[in-house]
Amino acid sequence: MIKGKTKSGFEYEIPETVGDDYEVLEALVRIQQKDGGILQIVTLIDRVLGDEQREAFKEHCRVDGRVSTEKVAEEFFDIFSNADLKK
Repeated sequence: MIKGKTKSGFEYEIPETVGDDYEVLEALVRIQQKDGGILQIVTLIDRVLGDEQREAFKEHCRVDGRVSTEKVAEEFFDIFSNADLKK
């Protein structure tokens, strides 16, 4: 398990196999494309964090009663900047 904490304090655990998941790679590639690929972040969050952590993640990203898409993207890319995920 890869454990970490985002800059704003969200603690997460991700299976080490996430770096060897083709569907995660597909979603990351689509995000890099210009045709609305950022919507793939929903797929990535589900795939990488799973159901239980996803709900905690959404609560962590809640601002004024709504889940901020800007904060979701910022936090999730903070998770993906974890050096252990790149191995």
